[in-house]
Amino acid sequence: MRERSLVDIAVIKLPMASSLKDFSLLSKEGGVTLKYVEKSGKVGNPRLLIIPGSRDTIRDITFLKESGIADRIRELEKKKKTVILGISGGFQMLGSKIIDIKGSEYRLSKCGGLNFLNIVTRIMPSCVASDVEVLPSKNFDSKIGGPNGCINGFETHSGRTKYLNGSEPIFMIKKRDGKNVEIPDGAMNKKGNVLGTYIHGIFDNENFRKRFLQYLAQ
Repeated sequence: MRERSLVDIAVIKLPMASSLKDFSLLSKEGGVTLKYVEKSGKVGNPRLLIIPGSRDTIRDITFLKESGIADRIRELEKKKKTVILGISGGFQMLGSKIIDIKGSEYRLSKCGGLNFLNIVTRIMPSCVASDVEVLPSKNFDSKIGGPNGCINGFETHSGRTKYLNGSEPIFMIKKRDGKNVEIPDGAMNKKGNVLGTYIHGIFDNENFRKRFLQYLAQ
């Protein structure tokens, strides 16, 4: 008999999606179902909705709006029963605005985001590509049943995100390519149902993955 699903997860399959393997280990956990969706009618009512990384953030946020998926995400956010998570480009899309200073992405040099997080991102010519070690912030850690300890992952993005009033990071990068640093990462809204990060591979960390799924299942 198939195990009853305790956590339904939907990942938006963006046209320019990157690093979808970030979520492969989630589907191997007991009580978890994971699906990839490209249409608003297929999103359903997941416990966790993930907007993954993107090789072209402006193109993919435009896709979300034109496909009706953005409207569905807004409906889910209002109900507060779905946790919305953005990774890298998906994190950028959760903010108020995305600006490409060179106008190199898609047809637009800037566009509005989903406006869940009070952040603005500028797409830069240079790319950050680093292995990192991060610690969850106290607020985020307590929310998901911490302490979770150090989490390993990696960054690969050309965006630089600015925190506006009221925004707080969910991670602190402690090491970047082996060097000690103190760099805030990610953000969470006040209701705690929308969060984002630049860090890929967070679910490859078993302790964090299991605690996060336990939090979702509660």
